[in-house]
Order: sequence, then C-alpha cells, then structure tokens
Amino acid sequence: MNASSSILKRKEHALQRRDHSLVEREELYARKEQELATLLATQMHTLEQIAHMTTAEAKQQLMDRMLSDARAEAAEKLRRTEEEAKELARKRASVFIRVWRSNALLLTTWWKARSLS
Repeated sequence: MNASSSILKRKEHALQRRDHSLVEREELYARKEQELATLLATQMHTLEQIAHMTTAEAKQQLMDRMLSDARAEAAEKLRRTEEEAKELARKRASVFIRVWRSNALLLTTWWKARSLS
C-alpha cells in the first residue's frame, strides 16, 4: 500500500505542477492579449492623428472612393455597350440598304421587262 500511495502522491504532485503551469500560461496569454489590445489602440490613435481623420471618417472616405470608382466603371461599360450597339446597328443598316437596293434594281428591271412585253 505504501508503494501505491507513493505513486499516487507523485502523480498528484505532477498534476499540480501541470495545473500550475497551465495557470501561468493562461495568465501570460491574458497579459499578452491586453498588451496587444493596448498596442493596437495606440497604433489606431497614431494613424488617426497622422491622417487627420477618425477611423469612421477613413472608412467613409474609402467607401465613397469605391462607390465613385464603381460608378466610373459602370459608365465606361455603358459607353462601350452603346458603341457596340451603334456599330451593330450600322452594320445591319448597311446590309438592309444593300438588300433594298438590290431588290429595287430587280423590281425596276422586272417592271421595265414587263412594260416592254
């Protein structure tokens, strides 16, 4: 019983050391997390001072720029689409005019031939 009691005490002691180590790690991680949060807040404040605008203002400016760029891109696509439509209309009109002239010539020839008969 003494041997098993000794083994049990060693295991209990090892578990206590492990538990203590885990607690120390948790405390270290909590301190590091707090340090990072403080550093991030400091950097954000510094950036706001350098940019002369708040985070909200910077976000709004970015969104305004993106919206402006999107509108310009949409306008350019619309302009290209209109140009393509005009070119297609020109080609179709050209084909229509050629067919109309050809038919007019055929009708004129047919009418003249009929009149001569």
